[in-house]
Amino acid sequence: MTTQTLRPANGTTFTVPAGVTSIQIDATGNGGSGGVNTSGQGGGGSGAFSRVNALSVTPGGTLTINWGTVGTPSNASTPIWISKTGSQPASVSQGCLVDSAGAAGNGTTGAGTGGLAANCIGDVKNDGASGALGSIPQSRGGAGATPGTASGPGTAGSGITGVNGAGSGGTVGVNGTDATGDGCGGGGGGPGGGTSGAGKSGFIVLTYTAVVAFPAGFGFGNILGS
Repeated sequence: MTTQTLRPANGTTFTVPAGVTSIQIDATGNGGSGGVNTSGQGGGGSGAFSRVNALSVTPGGTLTINWGTVGTPSNASTPIWISKTGSQPASVSQGCLVDSAGAAGNGTTGAGTGGLAANCIGDVKNDGASGALGSIPQSRGGAGATPGTASGPGTAGSGITGVNGAGSGGTVGVNGTDATGDGCGGGGGGPGGGTSGAGKSGFIVLTYTAVVAFPAGFGFGNILGS
């Protein structure tokens, strides 16, 4: 069994290896940035998770990948998808689509929202999570969230300190930090001029087994030398 992890740097196509007729696809959506409000910005939300258990493929065929976009303080992230038709899949027979983080965090009244399982195409689907709210009394920005996984929804940001790769919020006049974990949200900037950290792109994991095709007439006698 082979497991291969793909990120945007790997490009927008994947060639199905020889002997492979079925691929499990695990996809994690893009993370979101912290917000644009200067009074203690909310943390960014995280990507959702989507799995297609067994996509039927043809050896030597091409899967097309759309990596979407990572959210900024003024724009939501967009979905990631991988498909054998060359366009966005409409069902699990065509490919996998995972939702990315929603609108960027917005100060003390809202934080970045996570990607939604309801917007995914997959056999197993779990939500991302929301970032933490910024806070004026505590003079801080909010932490980002971590993404959904095969086992459950993502973990929401809490307080100022990001965990498991999520960005941390800034204190007064201090910038939030960028997310370092795939699909995580960035931290919100602190009040008084701190800017928010960026979310991080999601990724795709492909799992497959190549079947060895023996020539016609090949038998155990060939192996034993008889």
